[in-house]
Amino acid sequence: MSEFHGNLLIGGMRLKNLSGTLDEGETSQGGGWRGELFIEPWQNEYLQPGRPYRLELDDGRSGMIAITRLGYVIGESQLQAAFDGLSPLAGAPAASERSEPVHASG
Repeated sequence: MSEFHGNLLIGGMRLKNLSGTLDEGETSQGGGWRGELFIEPWQNEYLQPGRPYRLELDDGRSGMIAITRLGYVIGESQLQAAFDGLSPLAGAPAASERSEPVHASG
């Protein structure tokens, strides 16, 4: 498992600066990755188990997730939201895939 930071898109809203752990080795519902988000208790009202959300990581990768479980972490004030990836965790587009032409200097 690796740690990550990122944002969770919920319709027209965004939960920013979230942290969590990511396991890309386990197989889940088609995405092949899963993990946990740590959220503030007030953010709980925006999350529903089973509903799809878009997770955008600070490293440029993103993918669709579904919350599978919400609960308090013993001894912590934050909630833990377990999730499964619903789509591949895709990285930022490569230079050859961008719409801007790349010019070689020479």
